[in-house]
Amino acid sequence: MEKAAENIKTYIEHFRGHLSAIRKVEGFEHSAQYRKLLYVAVLDALARCVYPRRGNRERQVDFLTQFSEWQDLHKVSLPHLAHLLARTPDPAFAKLRRYVKEQLTKWPHGVSGSPSQDPDVKEVRKHWPSDKEHRFPLEGVQLESLQHVHLFVTYRNSLVHEFRTPGHGYEFPSEEPFYLGKLEGEVNQDSSVVRLLSYPVAFFERITTKCLDNLEKYLHENDIDPYLSYTFGDYWIDELNR
Repeated sequence: MEKAAENIKTYIEHFRGHLSAIRKVEGFEHSAQYRKLLYVAVLDALARCVYPRRGNRERQVDFLTQFSEWQDLHKVSLPHLAHLLARTPDPAFAKLRRYVKEQLTKWPHGVSGSPSQDPDVKEVRKHWPSDKEHRFPLEGVQLESLQHVHLFVTYRNSLVHEFRTPGHGYEFPSEEPFYLGKLEGEVNQDSSVVRLLSYPVAFFERITTKCLDNLEKYLHENDIDPYLSYTFGDYWIDELNR
């Protein structure tokens, strides 16, 4: 147990040092994107500590759920859901369309919004068709895909694999995700407002810091040596170091 405590201290200090360095990446055009990329790299490493045998998306979703204290992570992005339904003319989704339309009328017109206004996944599921045929209205897209925790992992994948941020959201000095309205079409009564979802860099910093703090408590409370979840050695292939 003493060895585990020493390794926990070393492990946590290692990543706190990285977080301190990431905060200093600023002063140029794409600095926010660079910092986001570095924050998700830290989250990936920390998730490996707790869930070393799970698949990549499952590991990240479970880690954020367990350690981030992000209250809205299981909510469904209403603008994303509305656009999915716009591309899904199947009558089986008529009940869900009525529900989404009703919910959107409660949002202020043309101004900012918050994921705190988004519906809980359990509420949306009440209106979603129950048969397996309609589980994926579009290939690869299901209800869970629209939850904020999954959208965050999708965002992470765009950063890591395509070196870009998805969508056209704005960067803003906020520690919480937000929506900003974008007018589509002519400025008249027929115009519609597209609400663009943004995950600002300060939000990435907040949840990464919170995950690290909560992970430290978890490791100490359960006497877990974090380094046992990783393979170390002279060779780049893990199996050669075992």
